[in-house]
Amino acid sequence: MERAIGENSIISTTNVSLDKSIERVTFQQLNCGQPAISPLSKSKDARIIGGSEATPGSWPWQVRLILDFGIGGTGLCGGSIINENWIVTAAHCVLNEPFTIQRVEVQAGLHNVGDTTGIHIVYAVTVKYHSNYDSILLSNDIAVLELQSPLSFTSTVSPICLSEDNSVIVTSTSTCFATGWGLIAPEGRAANVLQEVQLNVIYNTICGLQHSNIEDTHLCAGSSGRSACNGDSGGPLACYINERWYLMGITSFGQPLCNTVNDTATVFTRTSEYVEWIDQAISDTTTVSTTSVSTTSSTNHIHCDEPFVINSTSGFITSPLYPEIYPRGLQCEWRIEVPSDKVSVISFNDVNIHCGYDYMQVLDGEEQARKKMKVSGDIKLVLSDITTNG
Repeated sequence: MERAIGENSIISTTNVSLDKSIERVTFQQLNCGQPAISPLSKSKDARIIGGSEATPGSWPWQVRLILDFGIGGTGLCGGSIINENWIVTAAHCVLNEPFTIQRVEVQAGLHNVGDTTGIHIVYAVTVKYHSNYDSILLSNDIAVLELQSPLSFTSTVSPICLSEDNSVIVTSTSTCFATGWGLIAPEGRAANVLQEVQLNVIYNTICGLQHSNIEDTHLCAGSSGRSACNGDSGGPLACYINERWYLMGITSFGQPLCNTVNDTATVFTRTSEYVEWIDQAISDTTTVSTTSVSTTSSTNHIHCDEPFVINSTSGFITSPLYPEIYPRGLQCEWRIEVPSDKVSVISFNDVNIHCGYDYMQVLDGEEQARKKMKVSGDIKLVLSDITTNG
């Protein structure tokens, strides 16, 4: 089953778009798409899965979004600077039903998440997403964020150009990169340092054989063994055209676990189809779904920061908010302490795990833990009598 990179599952449809991998570009902002440090000065064999670091400052429009959904948890996404007051990202990043977005922190000029020295941190005051966004088919997966205060452009913070489809041709041989701080390996950890990957644009008819919900408003790109992954959602697919970088795609979805075995493409929102929508959303001349967000931190959170130790003879373990859906952005651990002369019997009931990216595993021991079981995917199982020695 296909899945958004960090969001909802997809229901199949028979609709396959026309060939539309050729883009034309005319819209151009002053000083956009021209980083002070060229990303083309290094090798192009980098990929987000498997990991190669971007050159600091080479993708100055890339931002990291920390999305606060209150008791719904915290999410991480990417975004792109289009001017000093607005960020473009994916709609599925800012929506987490039944929870409502409460705060969005925007980190600009960031390279290493462990070093925030000198970066620009601002907060969004308004979130606008496409009123026809479909969380099942992931169509119209686009949103814009209005910032509380304008960004100051520097060598590490500057906008990317927006595109229209009537001038410069973009083909499968064009130079296009996806960037982000998402997972650097399927089921692995998120990147601390900004990653980049060069991807080839793929015809939509070919992409439609890999993904069942491809529309004209999608753009597909991929390369052997290369992919965007969970946490890269909302980030840019930037293409180099006439000595400028253009935002040609917004990272939307891909195969579960960022599958690169069959060279399956990552799917992006085709930005050139939404330039008019972006202009109208910014100028309030079109109907959009709008949410006002706070610039102060929510105090109503669910956390799983520390292991929960169970040392009683019996008990129950439930995910946060059970029987409702658990919040995203959590990593929960329950530790069962078993005396050396005893055996624990663990029975699992009502296991319903989000498809592809979430998983549950049982480990025996601390250091060099031996994996006893792993469950991942959109499933409902009844598992019983899984035994482990203390």
